[in-house]
Amino acid sequence: MKPPGSTRGPLIALSVIGAGVIHLAAVRSHLGSPAAVASFTGVGLIQILVGASLLQPSGLRLKRVAVVSVGAISVLAWLVSRTLALPAMSGHAGREPVALGDGAAIGLQLVALALVLLPDRDPSSSRRRPRAHSHPDWSLAPKPPR
Repeated sequence: MKPPGSTRGPLIALSVIGAGVIHLAAVRSHLGSPAAVASFTGVGLIQILVGASLLQPSGLRLKRVAVVSVGAISVLAWLVSRTLALPAMSGHAGREPVALGDGAAIGLQLVALALVLLPDRDPSSSRRRPRAHSHPDWSLAPKPPR
């Protein structure tokens, strides 16, 4: 049996990579806006690189900060484009409708953010137990004092 939390890292990596692939796929539908093409390409590539780097255990804290930073920027830009509008990005002055692809990308980002920001808890106990296994600690949540 796997120790609790041992799949957290790969789930974060796959969520971030998936969001990056969706962002790269969105480039084609935004070819009329150079700013959108640059933004979707940049965010997509960064997400794929950050996600792939998570599969290596070294430098996890910096990588978790990268997941939170890229995720927060993506979610914020998505919220602004759906509520206020980003004229330079969409090519029109109105709000963009929510579509399946962008909803999926943001959903994957939110999964990654939740997995990084929420504490890694043992579901069978409300108290945090000392770790007896060697999987990396993926959470950025504050650790309770021992």
